[in-house]
Amino acid sequence: MRRLDGRRAMTLAALATSLELAACQAPPTQPAQNFVSAATALAQAESDYFDQIQAASDAAYQLEQAAFYADHKLPWKTLVSQLPARDDFSKAKALRMAAMTQLQNYAQQVSAILTASTDTSIATAARTDVADLNQLGTNAGVMKISAAQLTLIQTAVGDLAQAIVANKAASQLQSLAQQASKPIQDIGTMVDADKALIEDTTFANALARDQTTAMTEILEIAYTDNRLNSAERLSVYSQYRTNWKPALVTKGADIAAAMQKLKTANDEMQTGSTVAASVWLQQAYQLAQQALATQPVKK
Repeated sequence: MRRLDGRRAMTLAALATSLELAACQAPPTQPAQNFVSAATALAQAESDYFDQIQAASDAAYQLEQAAFYADHKLPWKTLVSQLPARDDFSKAKALRMAAMTQLQNYAQQVSAILTASTDTSIATAARTDVADLNQLGTNAGVMKISAAQLTLIQTAVGDLAQAIVANKAASQLQSLAQQASKPIQDIGTMVDADKALIEDTTFANALARDQTTAMTEILEIAYTDNRLNSAERLSVYSQYRTNWKPALVTKGADIAAAMQKLKTANDEMQTGSTVAASVWLQQAYQLAQQALATQPVKK
């Protein structure tokens, strides 16, 4: 077999090396896809988290009222009128979702730059999100957040919008990531504060405990009520064993961890390391999916 001359051998070796490196690296669109996927999953998890909180709060209240009724401490007409009452978390959820929506707008802008897209609707959506957040009002108590935290999130959403509008070209990717760093960190602070307030205190555990206590009282009343025969008591117990479990609040840790991974990915973007960013984004996506899969909200 004819031997390769030195120059040709070097050319083929360089080609082989470049092919090996290309095989190890993510394709150009993967970081873009991962950023969008991670931000979308995180927004879904945050939405489900507040649905979970609302479900647990509603269940605790309704079971307590049902226990009062079963114990003849509450007449039927009063029970019917009181059951629709609730501790409303809808505005609290809307505030968080405004922040998460802006995070999705940011991910879309990153994706547009990485894929050489010229989607002008992203900047429009970013401005709209700022306006939507401002329309939520300034009653921090209704939104289950302190006044300082409310200001923090309003500033973060506004600053993130400015970064999106100001950085649209491929050459501005690192600048975009740098300007987004502080707002993303502040959104992470919001997520951490929610976890600390809801799950690191007695709040979430108390909701589960209140439901269990009320249900236990209902069962006790059913078993001591002389108007029920043994078959009826067995039916009540069977329904309890088959259909009932407390609505829990359990997603905070995974959401906070996912948010931290996304922030780390953005830090990598500041240095131009999109491949490393993609790895962190995949981990953020997995944690957000894990949060979504944890203790589904009872419908």
